[in-house]
Amino acid sequence: MFGQVLIKARILATIDFRTFFERRLGRLTEGRGGWVRARCPFCNDRRRALRVDVADVGRGGFRCRRCQKSGDVFGFVMAQDHVPFRTALEILAIEVGLVAESATVIQLLGGRGPPSRCRARS
Repeated sequence: MFGQVLIKARILATIDFRTFFERRLGRLTEGRGGWVRARCPFCNDRRRALRVDVADVGRGGFRCRRCQKSGDVFGFVMAQDHVPFRTALEILAIEVGLVAESATVIQLLGGRGPPSRCRARS
């Protein structure tokens, strides 16, 4: 648990939200107060109803005015990639360059492998 909190804090301190969301969503349109607009990947809107917080200090919040999906950068990865929190943590840690591979993140999380619902079944 402590490992997850530590990694989450390091990711939030390191990540460039604008670059991350541009890679995930494509073109961003400027909004107000550090927020930008984009097309929502969850409801396939055409009017850029998704609002994303790309301010330097923050948590990468997002909210769609059409489908009402909202959360932080971790929730975004979980929803878009259909993965649990630990996997989203691994994806973001690798993406921001905190670790070279997911095995290192697993080690930081206490040596456990992926959650049981993510393990391959024989």
